[in-house]
Amino acid sequence: MNPKYCSRDPKDLLELFTHIAEYSAKYVSEHYDHEHTKVVKFVPPDELKKIVDFSLPATGCGLTADLKPIQKYLDQVFEYGVRTGSPRYFNQLWSGTDIACIIGEWVSAVTNASTYTYEVAPVYSLMEIEVVNHLLGFVGWKDGDGILAPGGAVCNFMGLLCGRDKLFPETKTAGNGTHKFVAFTSDHSHYTIKRSTWMMGLGLDGAINVQTSPDGKMCPKALDAAITKAKEEGFTPFCVNATCGTTVLGVFEDLEAIADVCEKHKVWMHVDASWGGAVLVTEEWKHLMKGVERADSVAWCMHKMLGMTQQCSAFLTKEGQLLKKSKCQPCRLPVPFRRHQTVRFGRKDTQLRQTSRLLQNLAVVESARRQGLC
Repeated sequence: MNPKYCSRDPKDLLELFTHIAEYSAKYVSEHYDHEHTKVVKFVPPDELKKIVDFSLPATGCGLTADLKPIQKYLDQVFEYGVRTGSPRYFNQLWSGTDIACIIGEWVSAVTNASTYTYEVAPVYSLMEIEVVNHLLGFVGWKDGDGILAPGGAVCNFMGLLCGRDKLFPETKTAGNGTHKFVAFTSDHSHYTIKRSTWMMGLGLDGAINVQTSPDGKMCPKALDAAITKAKEEGFTPFCVNATCGTTVLGVFEDLEAIADVCEKHKVWMHVDASWGGAVLVTEEWKHLMKGVERADSVAWCMHKMLGMTQQCSAFLTKEGQLLKKSKCQPCRLPVPFRRHQTVRFGRKDTQLRQTSRLLQNLAVVESARRQGLC
């Protein structure tokens, strides 16, 4: 082994990990020293390039147990990075530091598993089933399904994709055909809805913006009129996106009224609760999402209002086997592995899975249970 690279000796590894833990503990604790610690030490890009050496030399600097070869880089990352874990960080829709999540992140990195098959990640696979079922309970679905996903963009895309494939199953193999599919969303909704229709081959115009009321909510009457008009013009409405926690105003749309319109026109109802989904775990605020159980799918980002480590989201569906039907492609597995295909998340996902966030989920859920939050 290269002497410049840290050995696998337990003593060396313990020394290395101890140094990293010390760095991390100092960094996290400083979040709460408001008198001496800034949220960001902002430096313009051109100036930062002069301070930090971003070049990738042909010969690396090595890695030793004392971290000295990379100490300068660690110091610079912590000094010039944004302290998103600070209570005073409000730039995005996520912030805070959950210690349970950090521990889960470390263990996930060490085990380096991915839950596309049970054989690769037996413990994590069963963990994911448990976490998903727990989240489904908050939505009010007993026989639903779901997966953990890297973010709200992927969840919203999967929501629209499931809606099209459920209502028009032939599109999975034959494509959009002669259909001129359109989805509907408020003009205050997240841009990932239009991005999703673009990725589905429907173009950005495939997501029709619906008028909002003065308080920022999608108007159910305007939605009804927009769907009716689209039908008259030869389009095929297939999905409505309702938002719980809009990006700018934080508005929760009227899910009951929107569900009435969706049922009238027989279209899929997806709820983008990427930011606002956390209200479901509280008795005081869950009324903001009254009627969510009438939806067909939900996007929920736990790394936002629940404060988990980035990125940790869930895509949930009311129908139990829909994800497998919509995303699965025929494949042949080695004979010994076929018996476990019922626990195989790769058959439900649009990607081959990410590094597991399950330990973070379970740790936070257990912590919340002990505090009587869920």
